[in-house]
Amino acid sequence: MALDGYIESNVDKYGVKPIYYTFDDVYPHRTGTATSVSKVNDKTYSLVDTTLEFDLNGQRAGENDIKIMFKSGSLNGQEFIVSSYNHSRKEITYKAVEDKQGGLMPFGSVVAEVGDQYTLTGLIMPETYIDAAKAELVTKRAESLAKDSVPKVVYSLNADVLFLKQNGLILESGDIITVQDLDIDLDEQMTIQKVSYPAIFRHKLISGIKFTAEVGNTSYAKV
Repeated sequence: MALDGYIESNVDKYGVKPIYYTFDDVYPHRTGTATSVSKVNDKTYSLVDTTLEFDLNGQRAGENDIKIMFKSGSLNGQEFIVSSYNHSRKEITYKAVEDKQGGLMPFGSVVAEVGDQYTLTGLIMPETYIDAAKAELVTKRAESLAKDSVPKVVYSLNADVLFLKQNGLILESGDIITVQDLDIDLDEQMTIQKVSYPAIFRHKLISGIKFTAEVGNTSYAKV
């Protein structure tokens, strides 16, 4: 799924630098919750989700099997083929996975439980979910552009030691300070990455003493 067109920011200041973003975690999907579960036999299980609002029948994407993948509980991360769906009961029936030695999953107490979350794959999602995924893409693209639309820079700044001493201030890594750079129209708060100063700083002031603070905008963005 892709968005049409493109967006830009700060082109007048820094020129054009094409960037293509991919968000593999954004796609039309629904996270549901089991409201009841049951075991049909050792190789077949079912799950009811009373909030499932669309019919899975006829929604298979191509030749792919519709699958249920659990996102919590004992079966977290496990995926199973959906064998049937009863829309009137909102009941999803799925097959256990059998390994080469004949072992089955689910088995014993390792089964789905009420409250477990799941998602479905291999089906054509309703338009509302497609629209929601597109809206999320728009948001993520804008957030990424905001981070990339300003050059990533590191400033080495000399602090006014006398001012710091008179006001009882000691700069430390992690402190946030305001940095201004008229060349790129910058007036933002940044985090100090590291500091260095002479060992005598806290006890004695002498002519020419310097206190250096290095700040960077690795987590800073200006649009």
